Amino acid sequence: MTDIKNKILKLVNKDNEYVLALSGGLDSAVLASIFNDLNLSYRTIFINHNQKDSNLLQISAEEIAKNLKTKHVNIVSDLENNASETKMREKRYDLLFDNLKKDEILVTGHHQDDKVETFLINLFRGTRLKGLTSIKAENDNLLRPLINTKKSEIHDYALKNNIVF
Repeated sequence: MTDIKNKILKLVNKDNEYVLALSGGLDSAVLASIFNDLNLSYRTIFINHNQKDSNLLQISAEEIAKNLKTKHVNIVSDLENNASETKMREKRYDLLFDNLKKDEILVTGHHQDDKVETFLINLFRGTRLKGLTSIKAENDNLLRPLINTKKSEIHDYALKNNIVF
């Protein structure tokens, strides 16, 4: 078993129900593929923010879900064109959590590079110590199993395992 799969296996429970935030990109495609390989119970959600490449990403997310034969839903947000990354992130989490059923756990494809980026952004904003802790792997009903995995490792895993994204 690969290092990435082992990291995920340590954080998941076969008895849980998961909802994967599927972006249509590399990270969430690898994550969904691994959840599928591990026979975990999951479904996927794509949030379409009506931005420049949103429809292309939605098509990609739909193809990933279709290839994995998993339940999938697209949710369209009400954000205006050219919304900021902050507004999109806030809206995305609102919509994702609103869609969770009682015992489901939300899973995102955030990785180590995202963690470093968030730390630096918070540092430059003058955030206090709590804000500098950056992104955690587990938080209530939110799981980020790739948070301690480098983007390059995720990319290599996708190439070795023929994962389309």
